[in-house]
Amino acid sequence: MNNSVKGLIFVLLSSLCYAFTGLISKVLLNSGLDPLLTVTLRNAGCCLVLGLGLLIWSRSSFRLRREDMKDIIIVCLFMVVYSAAYFFALVYLNFSVAVILLYTYPSMVVIASVFIYKEALNKVIVSGLLLTFCGLLLTLNLFSGDIGRLSPLGVGLALLAAVGAAGFAIYVKKLTANYSGAAINFYCLLATVVGYGLALMLSLPPTAPTFGDIGQIFLCAIPYALALLFYALGLKVLTPGKVGIVGSSEPAFGIILSLLFLGEEISPAQWLGAAAIVAAILIIQFSASKEENMAEVVDKA
Repeated sequence: MNNSVKGLIFVLLSSLCYAFTGLISKVLLNSGLDPLLTVTLRNAGCCLVLGLGLLIWSRSSFRLRREDMKDIIIVCLFMVVYSAAYFFALVYLNFSVAVILLYTYPSMVVIASVFIYKEALNKVIVSGLLLTFCGLLLTLNLFSGDIGRLSPLGVGLALLAAVGAAGFAIYVKKLTANYSGAAINFYCLLATVVGYGLALMLSLPPTAPTFGDIGQIFLCAIPYALALLFYALGLKVLTPGKVGIVGSSEPAFGIILSLLFLGEEISPAQWLGAAAIVAAILIIQFSASKEENMAEVVDKA
């Protein structure tokens, strides 16, 4: 099996594990567990798994350079926003709709890159942005009489999560040259645990979770940690552009899992919206992959 096939499998497994993380989170929330406590314990479990892995295989990864602290803090803040907003969006939205809205973030990355890095827009990128916009309108049922079905708060939280994911994707590029993906995710998850833990101290849940509840929440951390691990393994053998293309399978996995295990209903318009957003991701990522390949050719020359 060559490296390209291995990378493809790793990224597909990562997308599937991410989708399972969202599915299990939605199930836990439906069971009545406190959202803030659940996301705190889930991230703590994942942080513990990553920390033990780094302790065993790469202790040097814990070292942080002083000159990188500003970027590390910014990336951690974006992770806190993304993680919390997406998790709380699951309280108000169907899992399938939340994951579709979350994946508008690649288009947000493109828009932000135009303003931050002065990157030029081309016809391909503009087409991807327009598809994302149309997909967003369709997902929100703006062209049908079912517009009132979606919670405005849930929609706002899902889009805020997309903003957080976009900011994370932009700023994390500066750190990948000096730190492994596992180390970056460890410190980001640690920041979420500290932040959510402080919030928990101010708003303790009315009833304490049972040991069974805590066990279920920590089980949710397993696919989350595996998703991060498989993603890092995929990045080792594939370019970021190709990883982004394959990673766009997560919304599809999310929709399939929501239909199989949650019995969620998705309107025809939302199916079209999901297809448009996935198509937009592929267009944007194919464009990025082509630019990476061109850069490799120039470097070799």
